[in-house]
Amino acid sequence: PVVAADTSIFQYHLTQLNVKPAWSITRGSGARVAVLDSVIQPDHPEFVGRVVSTWDGAPLFTDTYSHATMVGGIVAAADDKFGTVGVAPEATLISIPIFITGQDIDDSLSAGISLAIGLNADVINLAYQHPLGSTITYTKTEIQLQRAQDAGIVIVAGVGNFGCDCPTKPAILPTVISVGGTNEQSEIGTFSAYGDWVTIWAPGQSIRSTSPGGRYTTVTGTSAAAPQIAAAAALLKSINRNLTPVQIKTILLSTVDSHGQPNIGDAVFSQRAKKFSLFFSGPIQNGALSILNP
Repeated sequence: PVVAADTSIFQYHLTQLNVKPAWSITRGSGARVAVLDSVIQPDHPEFVGRVVSTWDGAPLFTDTYSHATMVGGIVAAADDKFGTVGVAPEATLISIPIFITGQDIDDSLSAGISLAIGLNADVINLAYQHPLGSTITYTKTEIQLQRAQDAGIVIVAGVGNFGCDCPTKPAILPTVISVGGTNEQSEIGTFSAYGDWVTIWAPGQSIRSTSPGGRYTTVTGTSAAAPQIAAAAALLKSINRNLTPVQIKTILLSTVDSHGQPNIGDAVFSQRAKKFSLFFSGPIQNGALSILNP
């Protein structure tokens, strides 16, 4: 039988998003989530054997492991009854560093997205945000984001910790599912950017996750919220890799509550039911179901 991980006070987001029922169907096995960020610590006990690392040792202009390791834990920390657990605890992580010292962020992002496409990612979680109106351009990034969407990859990005109605790139781009952060009462977090341009919401306050050195930490921010939606997409992809990014966005949005947060259990169950229905059609006739050719 499937045994769910302990959901302690540090794991309230799993309850708010109704993740546990989804785990009776899938835990993300076979799905590949590319984390475009700093570097995921590949030998952290929560990830052993499930990190594809692309880092070539180039220096980063941020802490090498902290942010990406935190994001990776929220996506896919193992269900080992210790420390924490990810929303998709059996998914594979692809670690693609983008904060390369001396490299233009548009070049880094576009190259990282291209690499994720080549490594057959199902989902991309983007770490970078910047308010509109800045001098930063994303010409190359936008081209690669479109390529990724055309390849069937779901793209997710946090909206940023700006606490205002201030659209950010790349979150506002049409190829991206933008994620705002809520607090423990499911209200918009004071830390989060907000506005009608935000696609969906997820808990972003006091989220427990992994940190370098095999340790754990508690974090607040949209960088903690976005990986939950990326992991939800991974769960759906693990059921049906043919789901398009638009379909996955539609599925998740069809389950949101009054706070804009999705019901991941309902989303996964709905797709499992549709997949099951491919093998059966029509009413019961003469006591038997009509079986379709797969």
